[in-house]
Amino acid sequence: MMLESDNFIAEQLLFMISDRLFQELDAERAIEYILKTHLTDLPDLPSGSMEVV
Repeated sequence: MMLESDNFIAEQLLFMISDRLFQELDAERAIEYILKTHLTDLPDLPSGSMEVV
Protein backbone atom coordinates (compact mmCIF):
# COMPACT_ATOMS: atom_id res chain seq x y z
CA MET A 1 0.00 0.00 0.00
CA MET A 2 1.30 3.41 -0.90
CA LEU A 3 1.79 6.02 1.75
CA GLU A 4 0.01 9.34 1.44
CA SER A 5 3.29 11.06 0.55
CA ASP A 6 3.83 8.53 -2.29
CA ASN A 7 0.48 9.51 -3.77
CA PHE A 8 1.46 13.17 -3.57
CA ILE A 9 4.70 12.53 -5.43
CA ALA A 10 2.91 10.45 -8.08
CA GLU A 11 0.34 13.20 -8.60
CA GLN A 12 3.04 15.85 -8.91
CA LEU A 13 4.86 13.73 -11.50
CA LEU A 14 1.66 13.43 -13.53
CA PHE A 15 1.23 17.20 -13.44
CA MET A 16 4.84 17.69 -14.55
CA ILE A 17 4.40 15.24 -17.45
CA SER A 18 1.16 16.93 -18.48
CA ASP A 19 2.73 20.38 -18.34
CA ARG A 20 5.70 19.28 -20.44
CA LEU A 21 3.62 17.48 -23.07
CA PHE A 22 0.44 19.55 -23.26
CA GLN A 23 1.32 22.87 -21.55
CA GLU A 24 -1.56 22.36 -19.10
CA LEU A 25 -2.03 20.60 -15.77
CA ASP A 26 -4.28 17.67 -16.63
CA ALA A 27 -3.38 14.46 -14.81
CA GLU A 28 -6.08 12.41 -16.58
CA ARG A 29 -4.74 13.40 -19.99
CA ALA A 30 -1.22 12.46 -18.88
CA ILE A 31 -2.46 9.04 -17.72
CA GLU A 32 -4.21 8.48 -21.06
CA TYR A 33 -1.03 9.43 -22.93
CA ILE A 34 1.14 7.11 -20.84
CA LEU A 35 -1.28 4.20 -21.25
CA LYS A 36 -1.51 4.69 -25.04
CA THR A 37 2.20 5.20 -25.71
CA HIS A 38 4.22 3.35 -23.07
CA LEU A 39 1.98 0.77 -21.43
CA THR A 40 0.23 -0.75 -24.45
CA ASP A 41 1.35 -4.27 -23.58
CA LEU A 42 -0.37 -4.41 -20.18
CA PRO A 43 -2.80 -7.35 -20.04
CA ASP A 44 -5.31 -5.30 -18.01
CA LEU A 45 -5.81 -1.61 -17.38
CA PRO A 46 -4.61 -0.40 -13.97
CA SER A 47 -7.41 -0.11 -11.42
CA GLY A 48 -8.97 3.32 -11.33
CA SER A 49 -7.90 4.25 -14.84
CA MET A 50 -10.37 5.25 -17.49
CA GLU A 51 -10.93 3.18 -20.58
CA VAL A 52 -8.41 3.90 -23.35
CA VAL A 53 -9.69 3.65 -26.90
